[in-house]
Amino acid sequence: MLSRDSSYYIWLLVPIILLIRYPIISGGFACLSNPCIHGVCIDDLNTSYSCYCIDGYTGVQCQTNWNECWSNPCQNGGVCNDGIAMFNCSCPAGFVGDLCEENYNECESNPCFNNGSCVDGTNGYICLCLPGYSGDHCEIDVAVCNATNETRCANGGICEEGPGFTFSCRCQPGWGGFLCESEIDECMSAPCQNGAVCIDLHADYACACLFGYTGKNCEEAVLHCEDNPCKNSALCLTEEGHPVCYCVPDYHGDRCQYQYDECQLGPRCLNGGTCIDGVDSFTCSCPPNLTGVLCECLIVGQNQLDCTYIITTALTRPSLRTTETPMTITELTMKSEDFTITSMFTQVPNISTVFIENITSSVTTLSTTEISVIYTETEMSTSVIPNTTTTFMTTSVETTTETYSTRETTVEEVTTTETYLPETTTEAITTTEFEPTTTEESITTEEIIPTVLSTTSTTEIITETTSPSQFTTTLEPTTLSTVDNVTKLLSTDCSQPGNGCQNGGTCIFMSGGYKCICPYDAEGPLCEINLGIRNAAFGGDSYLTHRLTNTSGTEIEFTTKTLSPSGLIFYSSIDTTYMALYLENGYLKFIFSCGYQTMLLSELRNPINDGFDMNIRAKLEFSRDFKRCSANVMVNNTLTMSGNQVAVVNQLIKPISILHLGGLPQEKFKEHIPTAGFMGCITDLKVFSKKIDIFKGAEDGFKISECSSLACLSNPCSNGGTCIENEEDWYCHCKNGYLGKLCESSVCDNNPCLFGATCLAFTGSGYICLCPFGKHGHFCENDMEITEPNFSSSVRGFSSYAAYPVPVGGISSNMELKFKFMPSTMDQIAILMFIGQTGLHDATSDHMAVSFVKGYIMLTWNLGSGPRRIFTSRPLLEGKSSYVLRLGRLGRRAWLSVDNLGNITGRSPGNLAQLDVVPILYLGGHNSPNFSILPHDLPLHTGFSGCIYDVELKSGHLVIPLQSSRQVVGRALGQCGTTECHEKLCQNGGACLHHGGTFACLCQDGWFGPLCSSKYNPCDYKENRCAIGSTCVPLLTGYECDCPLGKTGKYCEKDEKLSDVSLSGKRSYISLKPANFETSKFSIELQLRTLSDRGLVLFIGHKENSFLSLSLQSGLLELRVLPAKRRLSDGEVLSIRSNKLLAMGVWYTIRLGKYGNKLYLYVDNMVNAGVLQNGDVLSLSGEIIYLGGLPDMSELPPTASAALPIPFTGCVRQLIINLHHISLTPEYITNARNIADCDGTPCGGDACENGGTCWLDSNLKPHCSCVDPYIGERCETVPSCKERPCQNRGRCVDTKCTCIVGYTGAFCEAGITVRTPQFNGDSHLILKKVSGDKKRGLSNMSLKSLHLNFTTAEMYGLILWSSKANNFIGIGIEKGYLKIVYALKNINKTIVEIPPIRPVADGLWHNLEISFKSSYLQIRLDRRILQTQSQLDELGINDSISTDGIFYLGGLPPGDLLLEKTYGLFTQSFSGCIEAVTFNKENSVTDFSTYEGENIGVCTIL
Repeated sequence: MLSRDSSYYIWLLVPIILLIRYPIISGGFACLSNPCIHGVCIDDLNTSYSCYCIDGYTGVQCQTNWNECWSNPCQNGGVCNDGIAMFNCSCPAGFVGDLCEENYNECESNPCFNNGSCVDGTNGYICLCLPGYSGDHCEIDVAVCNATNETRCANGGICEEGPGFTFSCRCQPGWGGFLCESEIDECMSAPCQNGAVCIDLHADYACACLFGYTGKNCEEAVLHCEDNPCKNSALCLTEEGHPVCYCVPDYHGDRCQYQYDECQLGPRCLNGGTCIDGVDSFTCSCPPNLTGVLCECLIVGQNQLDCTYIITTALTRPSLRTTETPMTITELTMKSEDFTITSMFTQVPNISTVFIENITSSVTTLSTTEISVIYTETEMSTSVIPNTTTTFMTTSVETTTETYSTRETTVEEVTTTETYLPETTTEAITTTEFEPTTTEESITTEEIIPTVLSTTSTTEIITETTSPSQFTTTLEPTTLSTVDNVTKLLSTDCSQPGNGCQNGGTCIFMSGGYKCICPYDAEGPLCEINLGIRNAAFGGDSYLTHRLTNTSGTEIEFTTKTLSPSGLIFYSSIDTTYMALYLENGYLKFIFSCGYQTMLLSELRNPINDGFDMNIRAKLEFSRDFKRCSANVMVNNTLTMSGNQVAVVNQLIKPISILHLGGLPQEKFKEHIPTAGFMGCITDLKVFSKKIDIFKGAEDGFKISECSSLACLSNPCSNGGTCIENEEDWYCHCKNGYLGKLCESSVCDNNPCLFGATCLAFTGSGYICLCPFGKHGHFCENDMEITEPNFSSSVRGFSSYAAYPVPVGGISSNMELKFKFMPSTMDQIAILMFIGQTGLHDATSDHMAVSFVKGYIMLTWNLGSGPRRIFTSRPLLEGKSSYVLRLGRLGRRAWLSVDNLGNITGRSPGNLAQLDVVPILYLGGHNSPNFSILPHDLPLHTGFSGCIYDVELKSGHLVIPLQSSRQVVGRALGQCGTTECHEKLCQNGGACLHHGGTFACLCQDGWFGPLCSSKYNPCDYKENRCAIGSTCVPLLTGYECDCPLGKTGKYCEKDEKLSDVSLSGKRSYISLKPANFETSKFSIELQLRTLSDRGLVLFIGHKENSFLSLSLQSGLLELRVLPAKRRLSDGEVLSIRSNKLLAMGVWYTIRLGKYGNKLYLYVDNMVNAGVLQNGDVLSLSGEIIYLGGLPDMSELPPTASAALPIPFTGCVRQLIINLHHISLTPEYITNARNIADCDGTPCGGDACENGGTCWLDSNLKPHCSCVDPYIGERCETVPSCKERPCQNRGRCVDTKCTCIVGYTGAFCEAGITVRTPQFNGDSHLILKKVSGDKKRGLSNMSLKSLHLNFTTAEMYGLILWSSKANNFIGIGIEKGYLKIVYALKNINKTIVEIPPIRPVADGLWHNLEISFKSSYLQIRLDRRILQTQSQLDELGINDSISTDGIFYLGGLPPGDLLLEKTYGLFTQSFSGCIEAVTFNKENSVTDFSTYEGENIGVCTIL
């Protein structure tokens, strides 16, 4: 259509054209009046005219406007507006174009945010948002963290929003993982030092220090005090240079000098009774005719008491007076074949006491053998009669004045005189100590036992001390040797004739007698060995000093070699002038100074510490006028460094020229010179071209030896190993228990102990095995029946213990315990019994403990309000064969009774009266290293040493003999009265050490092996034949080799390629990379062939966290799991044991896993299952997967196996984790030990996948024949559906086929019968009619009731959906709970409020029944009414809901958007199984094979 403007001008041209075409010959007058209103007038010949109208007008005179809108040209409801020869359309919203013919696309402006999809509509659009976004334009990011009121992040983690449904967790300290579900192990960085055991805590760690170390990281050495200032048997340790006293119970003070006096805590005894302090208690001594605990009762007659009596008169206490009688010091002479020793003993007479006031006494004594005073400060010396008699005599006595008071006696410290004897005499140190007494009663001091001497091959002077006593005489031990009936001291007295120092040694008097001080070139007691060294070896702290005669300069030359990266090679000085050569990072540095400035030269670009001989020539010289000097160094006759400078020389004094080789004496250290010497060799010394004997020509030296091997100079051998030189080679001779080229590895690094025993490094033998309960032997290889356990003291913080299960709840309110015990020594602080909670105990952790404190028995208990402890009033009497201990508790009150020491009771603080503990009773120790998790209110314990037996627990009226329990576990226990050591067990003079159920041999020098039977360490690098990379393991006789991955053979000398795996059962295991295990479901499948009826098959987890363990017990497989939730409670495991007995040598298919709360174990389709509790979580993701065993079987949790653990013996193949095949080849195996190929051929079970058949060609190379449709070298690949079409109406989606119901396979080639369909999250089924029943269709059905069974482990999913118009019904899962929604008669949607009491996403089968009654809706879940909703009557609904007869199961077809179709009520499709859907109790669907749907499988869930 032309526009109005263009048509107007065209019509103006019409008259012009007409005038040109028809020129006016003669004109009329008709047109003169312009009759044509909107046109051109044309005169006719008959005086008429005609009008030619412009476009848009009509009529005779063009007076009428033509209506161009007559034909309604505007489309889509547009309004036509007529114009002049034109029209235009006013379009409605959403349409454009001249005729409104185009629908405007509002989506062109991309109005939807966050990748939302825009759907154009009439005059508008709709944004379809991705999950996690909402709003008209998808502009709202859904608040994932708070919208659902669920805790997204575990353990206090803070949820932080992310795009859409995503979020992240900011974890609290100590937690990690995506959901903060994993506790961070702060011990991974190995912060603990000095062999300490690291204990992971929440957001922290603690170090269980070995005895002798302290500090946060056990970095500080704890030293016993050399001089113990502590009193009352306290332990003294040196901390930060100062002594610190650790008191025994009932004592306190910085030196433990004070005793707790309960008598001073307030009014105690009544009516004048005397309070007598005890250990954590007091007693009252009552006046005559008074009795009672507090003397509160007056005896008024026979068997009659007045306990309201209060005395009205005060009692007075007299003062103390002591009368004394003299003491006598008596000589005692003892004779032997070769010598006689005369000693003394002192008899103290009785001391009587009367009451007087304070008195001061002054006494003077002059006697040498009889002293008439009790308390006297005396100096004692000794005179010697050579070869015959040694006499101790008092030769001087000093006068002391002392003041005696009523309460305390002050006594001065006695001095000590040391005596040194000649060749045939003894050495003795005599000390006399007096200690004050505070008693107010008579004291009787027993006679002191005299000194006893014995004369065998070695003789010790031993002093016994009586107790109680007010002073002690002590003689320090002195060791003598007897050779040819002549007794000599071990050290030689150089002051005696014929014993003079040789080779220039000097005899001086030192502590201990006269000794020789040898020059640098001699050694031996008398310097009798002359060292002759030509090639001097320096060890880093060595040096040689030469005095040079020429003082006008220095010129030296020598040959050296080294492997050391740093150290001083030489330092030469002439007064203030010097030059030095040293190594720094392998490079030579040359420094010199002539008194005015210092010049440092470093010009060599290559390191020289390569171990090769190197000639060094250094020179420093002055100019003739001594105003300048120059220095240079030549290496292998090549000038390398040189310089000159101004010199400052004092010519008025004679200078001294000194040369130090290899290092500097400590007193000569220089600030600008390295203090450390170098490790290497120097020989062929020349000074000014004159050869000098490098060793004999020196005037001083230190630690110089003959050079043979550079490597041994640095002492490269660890753990006390000895470096052995062999021509140009060297090796380390390791001590027992260590191995490796440098003795760097402990035998315990590759634990040789059996049955889960703990291997610990042990002084002397190198290692020791702490056997589990019921085992004994050097490697715990033998069985032992233990009826009376024998406990041994702790080794490196690991104590003996026995742990007995006790009835749950049987000890919470009350309990009684009785047992007998025999301590091996009274001098120990140890645990007798402990029961408490798991984890680290604090001040409010419930526990109960019995401690043995140097003869005292202490009971401690805590019910959550703080600890309480009670003691026996006095220590046990020594000498008894056994002691009986009884204890009990009723509520807050507890009591303790030991033999005849009386009954002690106490009450715990606070109001709590229940003992909330894990029902495990520990005897003799605890399983935690160094007792680090036990309460701090317990004493500093070690493991108990002795026997504990006849243990009886009384709970209510039930008496339980605990030691008859078969569930006892323990460590390092023996049988009381027996020993592992017997005659000649340890050979060649080795000493046998018995510990618990094992032993260790302490070998004599030169003997090695567990039994000291070998002249060399069998696992020495040069002695064993184990191939490189393998590990030597000692045996009782000989050794064996542990082979790494890819090696086999007796010495691991053979290469091994794996196609399936055989585990030897000797410390064998396989470790695989961690896998991702969902908390809701996972599956593991493998094939197994066993060659033993016991062994650990599979382990995933952590010793201190949740775990999964599969083991073989007596031919039956047992699955054990420990959920993480139970780690902090009772540690109870869930156990599932298969009923299928495994025959040896037969392959079995094993399937195990978790589905919701269900655990299952398949053995060749025979299934056993168990159910976890709601809330139980298995945290297995990120944990290493172990097959066949662990690197150290002692790390296996005790509850992971029903019996003592051993490695699995047999073959494993076809491992599948979460439907992913894990090939047991080096590609997937991270570490392994002692494994080989199972069938010995390349065609093993893992050679071909997916049912392929392996065959060997003529070169024995494996090939796979694949079954259809698999391809690839190992049949591991499926072709794309774009290369091969899908069958049976399957659809090709991306590269895989989506099959309709009734078919499966990679290309939908296999037909299946689906009676219980399985949905996988992208599946759906459509029910339109009852299969096989044409009369009973489902279309337009009024739904009165619905029944179905389902199971799922997913938290969200749509189970069923049906709608008609705006009416609908939907069933699904939300947050793990059942969700039902419906809408009736176009009303708003209704969500049935179902209480979140019973989660259904638990992997169990659930029965659901929904009924529409006359006026209410009823829901039954597992045959229990969940909800009844009375709303239908108000809506006018009788007993049904209208549907269109189409029911969707599990999801919607791919073309339907689930969120939109369900009005936003459901977000995900269903994953799980559904069976037996029934409508109105008559239309039942049990076979789903013929229904419409996709991706439906056959349910495999139990």
